[in-house]
Amino acid sequence: MIQELIKRQLDAKLSGSDIPDEELKKFTRRTSTEFVKPERARVLHIFLPATDAKQRAEARKHAATLLKDIDGTREEGEVKCFQSVAMKGARTRSLRRWRDLRFLSKDELAKAYNPELASAAFDLKNPGDKAGPLDTPPASNW
Repeated sequence: MIQELIKRQLDAKLSGSDIPDEELKKFTRRTSTEFVKPERARVLHIFLPATDAKQRAEARKHAATLLKDIDGTREEGEVKCFQSVAMKGARTRSLRRWRDLRFLSKDELAKAYNPELASAAFDLKNPGDKAGPLDTPPASNW
């Protein structure tokens, strides 16, 4: 009962009704960036380098195989199917590079890698969705 009485007294004193609306608006404007963050997505990416048309065709074929492997491991109940396929490919040297690009906003992803990758990542709607093979220009971050 004592706790309930103290709670009621504090609620009555700290209702915010004594703070002017203009002061609340100023505080909200000043601190809104602390609480509002841009949407972020975790991106896992496999990079298959290709410099000419023949290599691009081979890379696309390899990417299609990787996507099938990822779907297959998902059907088998593998939770981290992307990582599993990527690690297996890294051990057999069929993959040159794969990365977890972390949680990044669309702008951060576009700046760090490229706008095409950022758009493809943010067009996906559900966790675990995949974007198909995507041609991207070479970047130093890969």
